[in-house]
Formats: sequence, structure tokens, C-alpha cells
Amino acid sequence: MNLQYHIHESSIKCPYCDHDCQDDDYVVDQDKTEFECDKCEKVFWAEMNYVYSTYSDCSLNEIEHEWQQSKTHKMVYNCKNCSQYDVRELEGAK
Repeated sequence: MNLQYHIHESSIKCPYCDHDCQDDDYVVDQDKTEFECDKCEKVFWAEMNYVYSTYSDCSLNEIEHEWQQSKTHKMVYNCKNCSQYDVRELEGAK
């Protein structure tokens, strides 16, 4: 394993042995925290980061959606101007 790179994981993973060290009772501060692996017993830094996911929605801005049927999934309609979608029943389907 190349230790020159940061590991971005949803849980605390040891950079030495790749063991998942996440303990549900243990909280890591935003600042660096020393953490000891319960498998290889080496100490390493653990740091928590926030990640934001953003997406657009015409209706939040009082704009009508411009729906277009998906070419690969005929029941799905995607807005041309934002990230919203709508799933509809196919006409004549029972």
C-alpha cells in the first residue's frame, strides 16, 4: 500500500494494514486525532471531513421542469434544466 496518499473512506481504515477500525462508540474530531489499529496496533492519524452533495431543482426557483423521456429507460423522464427525474407508467401497461 502506498502510504504517500490520503485514504478517503466512510469508516476509519488503518493505512498500514488496511483493517477497518471503525468503532461505533469512537468519535473522531474534525482535527487530527491519534488512532490505534486494533489489528496491527500501529498508531496513525484519523481526521473527519464533511462532504456536501449539491444538485439543482427547477421548482425551488419557481421554474417549470422541461421533461424529456430517457432514451435507455422509457419510464424515466429527466428534466433538461436540472437534476430532477420522474418515473411514470408506460401507456397501455397494466
